[in-house]
Amino acid sequence: MTVEGRRLPSVFVSSTCTNLKEVRQDIKSFIEVQYGFESLLSEFETFPVDNNCGTVENCIIALNERADIFILILSDKYGYEVNGGKSVTHLEYLYAKMKSIPIFVFIHSSILLEFNEWKADSENYKSKNVDSEKIFEFINEVRDINKEWTHKFEHSKDIISALKIQFGYLFYNCLNIRKKFLDSPLPNHLSHLKGDSLKCFIEKPDYWEFILLKLILKDGFEKSSELNRNYNYKVHIGNQRRFHNVKDLVQWSVDKCLMLIQKTDALEHVTHLNDSFGLPGSAGDFEEIVYFGEMIIKIYQSIIEWALEFDSLIINDEWKALVQETRSLSHPVILAIEGFYNDYSAFIDILVQEKYVQNGNISIDLTIPCLNIESVMAEIKILSNIWKEHQLNPNK
Repeated sequence: MTVEGRRLPSVFVSSTCTNLKEVRQDIKSFIEVQYGFESLLSEFETFPVDNNCGTVENCIIALNERADIFILILSDKYGYEVNGGKSVTHLEYLYAKMKSIPIFVFIHSSILLEFNEWKADSENYKSKNVDSEKIFEFINEVRDINKEWTHKFEHSKDIISALKIQFGYLFYNCLNIRKKFLDSPLPNHLSHLKGDSLKCFIEKPDYWEFILLKLILKDGFEKSSELNRNYNYKVHIGNQRRFHNVKDLVQWSVDKCLMLIQKTDALEHVTHLNDSFGLPGSAGDFEEIVYFGEMIIKIYQSIIEWALEFDSLIINDEWKALVQETRSLSHPVILAIEGFYNDYSAFIDILVQEKYVQNGNISIDLTIPCLNIESVMAEIKILSNIWKEHQLNPNK
């Protein structure tokens, strides 16, 4: 029985089944008997199954919804390939990687020896001991490209021996994080933080203040990716707006310009954040850094949404120049914010690697370009003259 919001950890064991049947049974017993954890192995009746889904889909659902730890065991078989040419085991690994849960990799020693020979001459090497040379490509992806720490094994006892130690390290790390979190708990209004941002707050590495701002911005830009694409492709999903006379369009455009000026003014205020980082030798203000980072993203998103409103308009062709000129005012501001993040992110990466601060301090500045509204005003003047002429000569 579990208390709501609390349960025992679930360990997903991924491998081909027929050639590793006994190994999988031994690992299942180790997980359940020695640790009391839930084991997720697809061939056992305890594996959660949705009858409306296929075999592969059930494996991915169980991994996504329940797995807290992922164990990958590779031997002489790559396994059954599904659409796209990847095996079920390979797909499970990719989903576990995307989920960012602890991954422990075990490769049979004989296959590891063959892998080294394959890698030395992959184009000409032919193996009689594997079902597909894709197993070598898979090992290369896991070990050499993704840099996963791998353990070699010959028998299930080798895997169990390694897992005992690794589970112990994992448990200690969790206790250490718990202690740090309890020593400096998050305020309620910051409880939404997770992932790398939360880790940065808890562990507080060197230059954590600057790293935290980078992580807050990174998360914000990633969440804004769809909105950004809509802006680039001028895709507006929602109600359209129709203007029947030029006077209303001109007034609306002027109001929009004032709104954009207000947004850039707000951006100017939230970019003066150097005090939040603290003086050299003193800690920064965690809440202020989170506030500034999230506010930069909110203003960035609001400017994009401001521009997308122009893509919803239904107007006469002769009025479109004004709409295009007004919408384009947002472009240099959006580029400035994105450029600031890219430059700042690259600088912080160098700072962390080299641990170098010029003159003992770091200054963070986001320069907001001035809005060039002359072209907008020129179009407004043209359309205003047209409207006035129409008023004087309504039949023209």
